[in-house]
Amino acid sequence: MPTGNPPFPGLPEASTVTPKTVIAVGAVLPALATIAVALRFYVRIARTKSVGVDDFLILFALTLTIALGIMIIVGSAVHALAQPTPLGDGPEGFLVVLNDAIITTEKMKWTFNLLQVLVLGTIKLSVLFFYRRIFRGKTFDYYSRGMITIVGAWTITFFFTVLFECGTKFEYLWSTLLNLLTHCTNDLMYLKAYAISDVITDGLILATPIPIIWRLQMSVGRKLAVGAAFLLGLVAIAAGLARVVIFVSQLADGFSISQGILIITTWMYWSMIELGLSIIAACLPTLRPLLGEWSLQGYYKFLRSYITLRSKSSSTRRNRSSELESEKSEDLGKELEGSSNSSQVGILPPNVARMATNVYPMKDVEAQTTITSSRVTARDQIERASYIQ
Repeated sequence: MPTGNPPFPGLPEASTVTPKTVIAVGAVLPALATIAVALRFYVRIARTKSVGVDDFLILFALTLTIALGIMIIVGSAVHALAQPTPLGDGPEGFLVVLNDAIITTEKMKWTFNLLQVLVLGTIKLSVLFFYRRIFRGKTFDYYSRGMITIVGAWTITFFFTVLFECGTKFEYLWSTLLNLLTHCTNDLMYLKAYAISDVITDGLILATPIPIIWRLQMSVGRKLAVGAAFLLGLVAIAAGLARVVIFVSQLADGFSISQGILIITTWMYWSMIELGLSIIAACLPTLRPLLGEWSLQGYYKFLRSYITLRSKSSSTRRNRSSELESEKSEDLGKELEGSSNSSQVGILPPNVARMATNVYPMKDVEAQTTITSSRVTARDQIERASYIQ
């Protein structure tokens, strides 16, 4: 028994790419990425005071991601995305049908793929340059330089492949499907090769710091925590894999092949998810100084410091009260015993009470478990410096 009408007539009921979901992805993912990049620059400027190449690369990627988000929102609003493709007349009418919606969709697809290559390329380069800021070693230096070269070549190759998909006859890019298949390269094969190589390079980049982290002189728990921060990019890889699987499955369906607009929309939908998650994952390891303040350990240290200060203040008040009582007793002794007692009081140094007062704060300081030897402190500083600059 049918449970309801599918999003589009003739399409599978499980389709999740609708105008509303496209608009949501185009708005939410760039917004979350903007927050992540803003926090990254706050840490760099206000805390570490060190803005590097990796930060400017991620900023460039964010700018293009926002532009792509606006593009798919507008495309959905003008019915150029997430809409059924006109099939034309006859069984092969979809090959020659052409209207304003198809032209707009094809222009958006070409622009989206062109900018998407630049976004993913700059994100990958940003991560690699970030690694070079915090990791050292001859082997790592060679490996990171090699990966930067590979990513640079990957970005340039696919960028110009998209740019000259139809040679210099750009009008065929937004013409009929028949003209596209006749005069241009097979963009379906290109998109599959692009998506698969994107996932592979992401995996190689994410695996880069793991052997280095595991060799650091840290506890196993901390190694796992640090490694997890770098492996958050796995969510972006998952989005990339989902894009590949769904895209390939659509191409295997004879009916879906005729639905070019929906295939393009699905591609943009999952690409937008991957772009946003990639930027967020690339920024999270740089937020370690900021996240440390909001951790449970940071709150515990704040609470302990507050209690220690209250203890010092209470000790000072108690000793001041004792000092005043002592002065009153001395005055009373002078009246009762005469000058002999006053001469004995005069022999005592005036700062005896202050010396007694200082004993209690010292006990509080000695009781703090956060005080460590200079060797341990230095090692901790080295570990922090080797992790986040």
